Amino acid sequence: MADLGHFHGCKQTLTGVAIGTVIAIGSAPVLSGIIEWLFLKKSPAKVWWYSTVLSIVGCFMIFINKESVTVDPYGIAMALVAGLSFASYTLVSGKLAKRHSSISIVAVVFTLSAIFLSPLLFIYDMSWINEGKGFAISLHLGLIATGFAYFLFAKGLINVPSSTAVTLSLAEPLTAALLGVFLLGEHLSLTSWLGICFLLLGIGVLILYSKNTRIDAKTRVSSNVSE
Repeated sequence: MADLGHFHGCKQTLTGVAIGTVIAIGSAPVLSGIIEWLFLKKSPAKVWWYSTVLSIVGCFMIFINKESVTVDPYGIAMALVAGLSFASYTLVSGKLAKRHSSISIVAVVFTLSAIFLSPLLFIYDMSWINEGKGFAISLHLGLIATGFAYFLFAKGLINVPSSTAVTLSLAEPLTAALLGVFLLGEHLSLTSWLGICFLLLGIGVLILYSKNTRIDAKTRVSSNVSE
């Protein structure tokens, strides 16, 4: 999935990848839960908080050893804005996905995004896209990592709350870490492996809770119909 790097690439030069990623990705689930509480008057379940905390701690442990820690107030603020942007996007998309086609939502959102970003084509050097490798990477990022991934994300929002979806998206740093190990031959520290365990536990708890909630809802509906 095209990660929050689409939202927070610039602030990483200030805070560094580790802190910037943890703040942006880690703040998104919490901010999503707060937005649901404020605007939808729906308070996330306790299980959601437990799994979210476990997942954020795991994310922090994975990234914290990647580099020396750099903290900059402006960079942290930008990372929080990135997390808020993702949380807001998820909430709005979730509302739209229940009334409109997922593919149309993604098409409109990223077409508008491309239009707003198009002036940058005339500011930065884009000659790399004329090379075969650069063109292939841009196609992959546009079609697979962004378009297809966010289409699946929008489909998922039909059945799960936005806060749950954002917490589940913390599987992205987990996937990135494992791909680095098995495809690129990277070596993770013990702390990072413990972080992976925390992430798996947090995401697993939330998936199991969501599954049981859907089963209970179906059971109640069946009982009401039979009565």
